[in-house]
Amino acid sequence: MAGDVVPSIRRAAPEVDEGPSEEDIERFGGVTQRCPECGTELYDDVVTCWNCGAHVGVGSGGSSVSARWAVAVIVLLILAFVLYAVL
Repeated sequence: MAGDVVPSIRRAAPEVDEGPSEEDIERFGGVTQRCPECGTELYDDVVTCWNCGAHVGVGSGGSSVSARWAVAVIVLLILAFVLYAVL
């Protein structure tokens, strides 16, 4: 009907962010480490310190060994293929 007043839809007030809960702090609290060279606080998954460039954390020791193995396997596969092609 043309002149009727339609009630508006009330929207819920936006939630106020009260910060992380104690459970979240306990669960995610240990995600940093200190750089062994300069002591800068870093996330625990970094490879290189952004402050001094030192190699820390993930990949500092294991990645070079993995890279050597990968190169060795590729070289051996190429040699095997060449020998197979020649014979």
